[in-house]
Amino acid sequence: GVYKYVADAYFDSNPSPFVFAADTSRPGIDDGYIFSNVGRIAAQATSKDKISVYFDKQQKYRNHWGISATVPPEAAGVQVTPSNYVGVGKWTRTQSSRLLLEGGVGIYNQNYTELYQESVTGVAPTAFDLDAIRNARVYTVLDQSNGRIANAWNAPQTSFSTLRTFMAAASYVTGSHSFRVGASLTNGDWRRIRAFAGDTSAVTYNAGVPVQVVLQLPWDRRNGIKADTGIFAQDRWQLGRVTLNLGVRYDWFIGETQKSEVLASRNSSGFVFDECADGLNNPAAGCVGRVQNWKDISPRIGISWDVFGNGRTAIKASAARYVNGQTIAVADDINPVSALSLSDTRPWRDADGNGLPYDAQGNLQFNELSNSTATPTFGRRVSTTR
Repeated sequence: GVYKYVADAYFDSNPSPFVFAADTSRPGIDDGYIFSNVGRIAAQATSKDKISVYFDKQQKYRNHWGISATVPPEAAGVQVTPSNYVGVGKWTRTQSSRLLLEGGVGIYNQNYTELYQESVTGVAPTAFDLDAIRNARVYTVLDQSNGRIANAWNAPQTSFSTLRTFMAAASYVTGSHSFRVGASLTNGDWRRIRAFAGDTSAVTYNAGVPVQVVLQLPWDRRNGIKADTGIFAQDRWQLGRVTLNLGVRYDWFIGETQKSEVLASRNSSGFVFDECADGLNNPAAGCVGRVQNWKDISPRIGISWDVFGNGRTAIKASAARYVNGQTIAVADDINPVSALSLSDTRPWRDADGNGLPYDAQGNLQFNELSNSTATPTFGRRVSTTR
């Protein structure tokens, strides 16, 4: 665990949400802990077969995530991982003195959250609670004069990631050859939900003077790796004092956007992006589907010459082609939700003098806000990508 004081971070002693006064008797503390449960089993099932299993489950709690000189404790987030584990299973079989067979499966699963403090939503910060966020009446306030936020965390979200990997391989060794062939398949799903109290990420002042309000759309965005396939073959071939290392790999990556939506809020009635009729992602048409369908062949060659045959002096050369690893980043960039105007920074004048752009019932008072360049498309199903 961790329990440490943070320089210049103090609780607020002023009850006003718009004026910060450091309570130097109550310093801010970055406190958190991690539980880790690890298990490993290996068994010789038969004289030729060996099975091993590994599992690691962790739970993380960071009670004042992001605390700093400009983020007081009550405005810090709460970082929680309700679900976080890795599991790996592997089987090997020594078929003969020359042939080895292998197979394996692995899974990674994580739910990562950044939550509001209980003082914002009225519920214990253990899970992302959309209803509690919608009903919250405590909002993030930003003072432009010093860059300090107050009252509530400014980046609440919850993310889900699952990755599944399967592999198989065979190795065959003779006097002059060491040959190996195999394949792997990975697929997975990713999801992120973001929503703000009051549907604003910052009610902004400058030394007590109202400036602007950043309106936000809550959303639920999903992407995936439909298939990340690799098939390879490699051979180490001994020819006298020359050793050849030869290999080739075929990669096939299919990434996709999945059903996503803008959630209903003060700024929009919400809408859903379903699968495109042709199965291909199309932000302009407002539907999801396949993004990448990439295929690559990557050869590799290496040569080593034992000059004098005594293993002390060798001349080596190699050439290879590689491809970059891929995740969901490309798909997420062109997800139809990502292609929308998700925020709108509007000038604000406090017409009723209540210190907020909301009325007593928590409704946004749009008569206090002026339009911005983003206003015409904000909250509407209008893509910024063509």
